[in-house]
Amino acid sequence: MHDSKVVSDHWKYNAQHWQYVRPPLKPTAQDIAFIEAAISEWHTATDRTSPTILVLGVTPELCRLSAKVTRNAIAIDRSAAMIQTAYMNILGLGLSVVRGDWLTMPLASSSVDLVLGDGCPNNASYPSGQSQLFRELHRLLRLNGRCFMRFFVQGEEPETTDRVFADLSAGLIQSFHVLKWRLVMASQRDAVEGVRLDNAWNLLTEKWRDLNHLATRYNWPIQEVRTIEVYRKTSTIFHFPTLAQYRAFLPTVGFSVIEVITPSYKLGERCPTILLERK
Repeated sequence: MHDSKVVSDHWKYNAQHWQYVRPPLKPTAQDIAFIEAAISEWHTATDRTSPTILVLGVTPELCRLSAKVTRNAIAIDRSAAMIQTAYMNILGLGLSVVRGDWLTMPLASSSVDLVLGDGCPNNASYPSGQSQLFRELHRLLRLNGRCFMRFFVQGEEPETTDRVFADLSAGLIQSFHVLKWRLVMASQRDAVEGVRLDNAWNLLTEKWRDLNHLATRYNWPIQEVRTIEVYRKTSTIFHFPTLAQYRAFLPTVGFSVIEVITPSYKLGERCPTILLERK
């Protein structure tokens, strides 16, 4: 049985579980290689050898990449807990870490060359919040500035939660994190309304009241299964437009879609890296 503890701060509890989060909820070496190659191409095209890079959040993989590329890197995250959790992983990289809101960042206009991010738009409302985010990025970027960002997108034909559980029963879902993310997206009726993350917690625990049993049944590490507890009674809402919706939306907020790269891992089609250029 589960207790009635309320997760009032999603990001605080997410930080505490972060070490147990796996792809597709974290970028892989393949995702980083995509971005690194795109930055190299940008270097060649612009001849800017020491760009100023802004990292949205403190995803260690992106922070390490930014520090590898330049000495002028800054990471901004709103959550003190996420910053503290990531600190040891990014200590010594030489990048600045600032606590701040992505919608109103404490940086001068036209002061950034490149922006890196991982799933950053999805926790802003759609379209208004995501519009604010990209207009803020447009303000910060210099001419020919680019964003290299992994997006989480809804399938063009959304699946049902029944389908997700049917695939689970048939042994077709190999990773708990794939199960978790499919349940979240399957719970969304439309991108504007979005989906409360606690929907996934409720759906899963109605089927599997004992998470230890679930972990044993599918041979998943219990620490990874318990990452779903981050979603318990949280009011956090994510918004998942489709890729087609993003292709139509992004030009309206000042960005040209240069390339969409789909990784090969499970659920990769829902986690494309989109290369954007400031219009």
